Amino acid sequence: MGLIPRRQKAPPPPRPLAFAILFAALAMTIGGYGPWAKTATKTIWGSNSGGAGVGTAGLVALVLAAVVVAGRRWPATVILLVGAFSVAATGYYLVDTAAVASDAGLHGGADPQWGLWLAFFGSAVTTFCAAVLARLRRRRRD
Repeated sequence: MGLIPRRQKAPPPPRPLAFAILFAALAMTIGGYGPWAKTATKTIWGSNSGGAGVGTAGLVALVLAAVVVAGRRWPATVILLVGAFSVAATGYYLVDTAAVASDAGLHGGADPQWGLWLAFFGSAVTTFCAAVLARLRRRRRD
């Protein structure tokens, strides 16, 4: 026993929470590249509009979620920020689906499709679970 006390290793994050982040990030990624809107004549995919950013954010969250499942807690804050960005973007496009059409170079209204909904709910669950994990991490340090 030396003069400097040893740091105790923090316990890994709760497994259900870690897997919830992993699966929600996967849903966010799939939804980010899936169909976001449908006009009378064309389906608009997420990669044709703002979905590419959401899909990429989902990939980042997915990789960091794998680190969380492996037992680390530090990625929670980054996942929280990425998830919050995606919730804001997909929420905006759900409210104004005509913006999805105009971003794809089309005019007129559009109806939301499953990819936009999946990206929104995946982002929301990712953000919520990452916030809980970040709070648990902070509580351990206090």
